[in-house]
Amino acid sequence: MAEISVATLRMQWVYASVRLSRGNAMPSKNAERLKQYKSRLRAAGFKRVSVWVCSDLAQMIAAERLPAECGGRTLERLLLGEAARRPEYWTAAERATRKRANSYLLRARP
Repeated sequence: MAEISVATLRMQWVYASVRLSRGNAMPSKNAERLKQYKSRLRAAGFKRVSVWVCSDLAQMIAAERLPAECGGRTLERLLLGEAARRPEYWTAAERATRKRANSYLLRARP
């Protein structure tokens, strides 16, 4: 795998910024992946809920939240006793690619 220079990354970032400012940008891979994940959640029976709560309740929920736990899981755990299992965010192919990339990065570090 070839190394990418800082100049190349900066140029790509500037190019992406220009495309976004013109309003003709393609959706990012993350946006596409999130859209697919939301579809899998709906298919698994999950519903999106948005609520307004008082600051005391918001603080209480924040205090009960576990590391890396989303708000939905926190509420499920507090109200139902446990959080429902969610569909995997990454597909098996994406996980394998990420694992290879991470192992490459770990080897490349001085």
